[in-house]
Amino acid sequence: MAWTLGTTATSAYNNTPDTVSFTCSATAKLIVVSVWINGTTARAGGVPTYNGIPLTDSGQAFVFYAGGEGGTSLFYLTDPSTGSAFDLVLPNTNGVFGMMSIA
Repeated sequence: MAWTLGTTATSAYNNTPDTVSFTCSATAKLIVVSVWINGTTARAGGVPTYNGIPLTDSGQAFVFYAGGEGGTSLFYLTDPSTGSAFDLVLPNTNGVFGMMSIA
């Protein structure tokens, strides 16, 4: 089975919470969200939600606090709602995020 990249988006702000209206491609089977941390303060606030459904934490996080100061965490949701724009919300105290749907 081949995977195809669908829609993508990136949040532009560091709001609390950070909300992006996101429309998955019609055949999306997966949403992947990467949360970036910039600085020496760890992100707090919980997991992102899409259409009110919590994403799963992949358990794959990377934090680098020496020199470059930054980090990332990955979250995902299988079989997301499609056909309309839904809010992807990051309860956020330090981070921005990017997302993509995959079919």
